[in-house]
Amino acid sequence: MAKQFDYTRGNDKLAVAKSTVGAIGGGIGVRLIIDDTVVTSKEQAALGVEIAIQKIIEDTWPLA
Repeated sequence: MAKQFDYTRGNDKLAVAKSTVGAIGGGIGVRLIIDDTVVTSKEQAALGVEIAIQKIIEDTWPLA
């Protein structure tokens, strides 16, 4: 079952909430969704997050 981590605003992990996958919107600035039927380990999830961060840093801003 997929879970999502929502980051609203803040400077640490206390600003991140974990919930089931919901609708887009609600003032959430960054949303990470992990489907644990596809990504089956913490290591795979962490690698995916690191790769996504690299893409964000290298891509143009604002997002198109």
